[in-house]
Amino acid sequence: MRKASRAKRPRIYSHQWMDAVDLAMCRVIAAKVRRDPSLIRIAEENLRRWKRKLRPWPRALREWEEILAHKSLKRVLEILTQDSDEGQRLRQSDPFVGILTEQERLSFLSNYDKDPVGAGASDGR
Repeated sequence: MRKASRAKRPRIYSHQWMDAVDLAMCRVIAAKVRRDPSLIRIAEENLRRWKRKLRPWPRALREWEEILAHKSLKRVLEILTQDSDEGQRLRQSDPFVGILTEQERLSFLSNYDKDPVGAGASDGR
């Protein structure tokens, strides 16, 4: 008999699978920012650029603007990588695009072609 605590693997390309991939990618992004905290400026610049272009200014982006302005780097990265409904909601609009190079992004995604569980999920801690 299987233990009930064993996590069920999400079906490939399902919403749950995409959420798992997104969380794992954000963990890779967070690890990179921990190694080079100056990269946080990319997220701040993305928000500034998007704010000039997007009307009305979406609620989730307002939240990220507040988070980046008022939280410590450690807390920002905790929020980015939290495994919760709130973390999932915020990741759907996160401003961290561009922190990974195209090569890093493609390398990460190649690990998820078949099975997202465990592949590329290291957060560098």
